[in-house]
Amino acid sequence: MNYIVITIVILGGAYAIYKMIKKNSRKKLGKTSAESFSFTEIDRKKIEDSIHLEERSEKDAQFGRPKAHAKEFSDCEAEGIDAVKDKVKESIKEAREYLAPVTNKIDEIKFKIKKQHFNIQNTRNKISEILEQAKTTFQNQRLVFDKEDRDVDTFRNLNGVGRQPAVLTFNLMIIQIGIIVGLFILESYLNMKLLAEAIGEEEGFAYSSAVAGLNVMVSALVGYFVLKGAVHFKQRASRFWLIFVMFLYGILITYINVCLGAVRAIYDNTDTQQNFADMDIGGEGAAEGLNPLYFWTVDWNFLSLVLTFVGITFAVISLIDAYLYNDTYPGYGSVAKNREKARAEINRISENLGNEVGKVFNSEHSKSGNILNSLQEKELKEWVNYSNHVTHVFDAYKDYIIEAERDIIHITEEYRRHNEEVRTDKVRPAYWDKKYELDIKLKTPEEIFSNSTDYYFPGDKIQEKVNTHQKRLTEEQIQYEKDLNILKDETDKKILELRKNYAFT
Repeated sequence: MNYIVITIVILGGAYAIYKMIKKNSRKKLGKTSAESFSFTEIDRKKIEDSIHLEERSEKDAQFGRPKAHAKEFSDCEAEGIDAVKDKVKESIKEAREYLAPVTNKIDEIKFKIKKQHFNIQNTRNKISEILEQAKTTFQNQRLVFDKEDRDVDTFRNLNGVGRQPAVLTFNLMIIQIGIIVGLFILESYLNMKLLAEAIGEEEGFAYSSAVAGLNVMVSALVGYFVLKGAVHFKQRASRFWLIFVMFLYGILITYINVCLGAVRAIYDNTDTQQNFADMDIGGEGAAEGLNPLYFWTVDWNFLSLVLTFVGITFAVISLIDAYLYNDTYPGYGSVAKNREKARAEINRISENLGNEVGKVFNSEHSKSGNILNSLQEKELKEWVNYSNHVTHVFDAYKDYIIEAERDIIHITEEYRRHNEEVRTDKVRPAYWDKKYELDIKLKTPEEIFSNSTDYYFPGDKIQEKVNTHQKRLTEEQIQYEKDLNILKDETDKKILELRKNYAFT
């Protein structure tokens, strides 16, 4: 028995929760037409039983009630009428709660539809901002270019240079420095291979790296700081001393490489390894009296000549590479560096301006089509959907209130029929000859749901509204496309004017 009670309680609770969820779900947005609001059906039989209509009508008849002159409904009839009206009021409240979020959603949709979607002024502002930024950059960079160009002309006139400077770029810098590093590594390797047998592997590596550093690295420094001045300086004294330094350095680098070749030649002739630490100017310590410092006393062979040729050749290449680094005229390339940066920036802006503007127009063309498609396929359809919910409530209420009025009429007529059957005085109150009618305002949904009247479109009126908005939106989008094309032509002319005034041809 307890299990049965518990089961009944659980089922009853579950049913109550289900009704509450169903009721609350009516207030949620995003419903389809299948989820439209439904008025709760009035259980007339239940009301008649709750007021004990038959018993009370017969009892009133036994006491001669209602009287012949009665103008008001009997208590039993009044209770039945009130019960039906209470149900109507409850349903009206639920319908209003349902309509509130639906109409709010319609307001949101209407706002999206009616607001300005295709504003050419916004696009015009974007383009103007891009052009103004480009113009500002053009002007600033042109000022830099003109100033630096004057400095280049001044430098050229003062130093009698008849050409434009060779400006060092990042790629060229990497190439020229890479040449120096590559020469150093390659000469170190070749020297080590050629000297390893003559002085030992350890000393061969050490001396080969040292000589490679002298031939390549020091030659590069001499080429950049000394050779440039020796060739181009106008001051005779400075130029003389630089030429003298170059002469001494040439003798030194040649002598060192020739002595290195002599070391290899001595080894090939005597099969004896040399030790630089034991050598002296007097000639002691050299194999069989031979001293590489006195290279002219040594019988040279092919490998010794190769070793000497490699060293001198690498030194000359490093010297030339450094001489050509950042223009051969000292300081000339550095003077033009900022000028060329400004030129490059102007050219970059000139080349990218058309693409940047084109992206804006392409984006706006694509965006306008997407906006129109979204409005037609989403917002307008949603508007129809939610408006149909409102229409359904209004139309359903008309049927519902008519049925409620019929229920009241049925209750009153049932009361009168039972009363008349039992009465013995055969009295028929005058008000019995008139059927009950609800107030006209209660029967009019526009009065009951006055806050939602503006959202009610009976028949095909909602579709007429949609068609009107579709036509308006399509015309606005077409006009916007035309305005975009006109603005594009205007912008192209402005870009050409900017390039004409600031860019380099």
